[in-house]
Amino acid sequence: MARSAGARSSFIVTAIAIAGLTPLAGADQPPPSDRPMTTSMQVPLVGTAAGACQGDLVPLTGELNAVTRVRMMSNATMVDVYFNLNNVKGVGSVSGLRYLGLGTAQFSTQTDRGPPNLPSYRMNFMLWAVGRSPNPCIGDPDKVQPLPVNVVMKFDADGSLAGLEATVRPAGR
Repeated sequence: MARSAGARSSFIVTAIAIAGLTPLAGADQPPPSDRPMTTSMQVPLVGTAAGACQGDLVPLTGELNAVTRVRMMSNATMVDVYFNLNNVKGVGSVSGLRYLGLGTAQFSTQTDRGPPNLPSYRMNFMLWAVGRSPNPCIGDPDKVQPLPVNVVMKFDADGSLAGLEATVRPAGR
């Protein structure tokens, strides 16, 4: 069945109009800077901390939780990181005191464009003695001790957190 020139022109005009009103695939997507990649990861916290009593070493168990938000923009990458300790505890080798690791930490940084390549970070938390020492000790068991934790993060190409390591910084270092 043959079409007239007028019908063909009408068809072409209609097709162009529809094409002009239909967004291209992905055109309704916000630009990369408006789509942050948020990732959460929890890993074991490994290491031994210095306790409140002289010579007291506290092997710790528990976990570190990290939440990252990465915004990759055309000229830079913005990274926000939030940490908290989960069920971190241990017993002093000399004092017998029970300890709890407590606290949160956060930081924000800007890196070159693309997936973040961050250095190792030292985050500071708190180590609290709970109760009274069953053994006499030299020191102040009521004093809150610092709990430094070294954190290493790895990111995938899309900015999602791909790896996390958390290690208690060795006592005295």
